[in-house]
Amino acid sequence: MTSNRLPVDIGIDGHVHTSLCRHASGSMAEYVTSAIRAGLHSIIFLEHLEAGIKNDRRTWLSTRDFASYFATGKQLQQQYGGRIRIFLGVEIGWNPHAVEELQEILQRFPWQWRGLSYHFYWNGSRHLNLVSHNQEEIRQLIRTGPERILNHYFHQIIQAHQTLACDVVCHLDAALRHVPGIKLTADHLHLIQTLFQDMKRKGTRLEINTSGLAMRGLPFPDPEIVHLALRHGICLQAGSDAHHPDQVGRFFHLLPDLLKDSDPGR
Repeated sequence: MTSNRLPVDIGIDGHVHTSLCRHASGSMAEYVTSAIRAGLHSIIFLEHLEAGIKNDRRTWLSTRDFASYFATGKQLQQQYGGRIRIFLGVEIGWNPHAVEELQEILQRFPWQWRGLSYHFYWNGSRHLNLVSHNQEEIRQLIRTGPERILNHYFHQIIQAHQTLACDVVCHLDAALRHVPGIKLTADHLHLIQTLFQDMKRKGTRLEINTSGLAMRGLPFPDPEIVHLALRHGICLQAGSDAHHPDQVGRFFHLLPDLLKDSDPGR
């Protein structure tokens, strides 16, 4: 499902979650059958890995959860292997204070795809969830200072990408997505370009996360950033960030219109 005018394969959903992460619903099998009904040729489970996070709500898998995840996933690969390709991946949540722990867990399992993200900001006493819609958490993020947090966020994504092996950078501009009036500055865009230079060197993909279309009418990241990535020669990866089986492949049909004017040379 690729063409000269569409620089992304919309036959693969590169980012889905399940009930294992504690904030999604549905079994792995339900996501697979949903992907088959949607006509996809591939699906990538990208379950949450975090380390050293101090937050009241756990939204990631334990090592025991991941062991179960792989056991179930391998069974599904055997069961549905003739109908769809299933990849067992991980969404790595960067924490600059727990790098060794992250690396140790990453070495335990045979990941088939690695996504990189950064969800939690340390405010000196606890980790604030950068993508939370909880109103108290949003108030704390605002008190801390959105521009300060975003500066930190982009610097840390660059450091994370330099430190950890990954295949794709997830929902790049989704930090503070529920904080009103957030806009990226010229400094933020400069940091994104620095990141893109390293991504191009390593061959890392940029995710077009279509969950943003439900939240703000545009994917994560903004098409302006997607065009910038293409001008850097970076490959794209479509991901629904599905948290329910019905969301697999959501809004993928809109990507041709969103990307039809994408021209790396312009």
